[in-house]
Amino acid sequence: MKRDEIKRYDVFCGIDVGKDEHCAVVLSSNGAKLLFRKVELKTLFADVSALGRALVVVDQYAGFGVLVVTCAHNAGLDIAHIPPKRFAQIAEIEGEGKTDALDAHTLANIPLEMPRHIDFVAEIKEEVGRARAPIRYRCDLVGERTKTYNRVHDALNRCCPPLEQALTGSALHTRLALALLSHFGPIGLGCARKCDVVRWVRNQKGLGQAAEQKAL
Repeated sequence: MKRDEIKRYDVFCGIDVGKDEHCAVVLSSNGAKLLFRKVELKTLFADVSALGRALVVVDQYAGFGVLVVTCAHNAGLDIAHIPPKRFAQIAEIEGEGKTDALDAHTLANIPLEMPRHIDFVAEIKEEVGRARAPIRYRCDLVGERTKTYNRVHDALNRCCPPLEQALTGSALHTRLALALLSHFGPIGLGCARKCDVVRWVRNQKGLGQAAEQKAL
């Protein structure tokens, strides 16, 4: 984050995110402590908003930090994040020991002293969302493929149980099996003579001799 962006804010709220409770420290733009409390989020963000335009800073915005991020956004507040490892390094340099209150104070002070180390959570989520898009697309494709294979297995089991058993599991996923089912259909393949199947496979380009042997 750039220093010019920090100048937009009147107060800075550092929140040490915990599993059971959170600790918050609010600093003014000149570093004066305005608030310190164990957090009830809704009340905290209402009080912070009353102090001026606020930036909330956390080191945990995923996992059990999601509630803090969601409540801050719902309150209309901007929220920034510093990677936990980088925050630990900064806290260690300050060397005052580790307590929730000190961690919250350090988080609130980072925009004032070292703004380059923080990023808006919304921006991070957008980047993560773009990175996850291909993964979600792949998962959708895998899901649709699984549904299709299940429908094929069901059709084979209805019309020719021995053929369904022969093509169980990954055997149905081969190029030869899919080519045969596409050409003959489940019922046609179950009723077809072996010599007709072998002849058709032999005449197909790209399947090769190995496919012909499997058809036998």
